[in-house]
Amino acid sequence: MQAMKVVQNNLQEEKRRGYRAPECGGCYARIFTEDLDQQFFIAANFAPDLRKLAKGLIVEQQRQGKNGIPFGILKFTTMRDDLATSTFASFEVIPTENPRITKKGKFLRRYWLDELPQVINLARGHVKLIGPRALPRATAEVLPSKFVKRRSTFKPGCISIAYADPYKSVSEMIRNERLYMYRYERAPIRTDAVYLMKFLYNVAFRKVRGQ
Repeated sequence: MQAMKVVQNNLQEEKRRGYRAPECGGCYARIFTEDLDQQFFIAANFAPDLRKLAKGLIVEQQRQGKNGIPFGILKFTTMRDDLATSTFASFEVIPTENPRITKKGKFLRRYWLDELPQVINLARGHVKLIGPRALPRATAEVLPSKFVKRRSTFKPGCISIAYADPYKSVSEMIRNERLYMYRYERAPIRTDAVYLMKFLYNVAFRKVRGQ
């Protein structure tokens, strides 16, 4: 907690001097915490390179595709851009929700409606129907490098396998994705069919919703 207060004071001083967030989202996350779960949250939700282009209802986000090749994933806009990255200076504890998400955005995310434009990514071959989530570069930077390298050999999914096998921590997410990759290498069609059925079951009977 003392370290967080020091960071807050430094950021407030840098803001007065014209502070600019660093380009490396992973480094940005590590400024605030050594906890992997919190780093993952910061990089996934507040990294400077998260948003590439927003035009009206559609936003294009830079993600890592198969073999690390970047592509722009399309979604309906659910976040506002008027919240400065230095907002972290006011956080005593990393929040459970991203304060940039609008009320309309919460509704769209809850029912996965914000994901509908990904049909275009699916048609272009950037993603397949179900698979590991396509990570932003900043998020990938805070995860173990060997794990990121291995998962990059798999095409990401329009539907994340996290909704088939929910997780409560980053270490649990890594374990779940390693298990998926192991199964997919041995029986790709059957594995995706099983995970898709688990996803549909979780939505219909366990009321799993988008985040």
